[in-house]
Amino acid sequence: MGVDRSTHRVGVFKGSANNWSLQYWWSCVTGAPSTPTITGYYRTTGGKRMSLSTDSRAKWCTQIWNGYFFHTILNSDAELGNSLSHGCLRMSYPSAQWIYSNVYAGTAVLIYS
Repeated sequence: MGVDRSTHRVGVFKGSANNWSLQYWWSCVTGAPSTPTITGYYRTTGGKRMSLSTDSRAKWCTQIWNGYFFHTILNSDAELGNSLSHGCLRMSYPSAQWIYSNVYAGTAVLIYS
C-alpha cells in the first residue's frame, strides 16, 4: 500500500517486486499540521478494532503502527482530501471496511509526502 500525504490518497497495489498494478486509489484525511501522519515504511501489525477507544465514531480500524490506524471518516465525506486528523488515515466507510477485511498483518505500507 502507498499513502501520499500531499495529495491525501491511499493506493492499494497488487503484484510483486517490479511488477505492481494499482487496484484502488482512494481519497483520505491525513494528519493536521500539529499532529501529522507518520512517514516511512511500515508493515501492518494485524491489530484490528471495530472502533477506536479514543473516538467511537472511528470504525473499521486497521493498525499501521502504534496509535496510527486506517479508519473511517468521523463526520462526512467533506473531510476527505484534507489534513484534519490526529495522525490516523481517515477514509470513506467502504474504503476503510475494505482495508479492514483484506489487509492482514505484515502488509507493506509506504507513507510519503
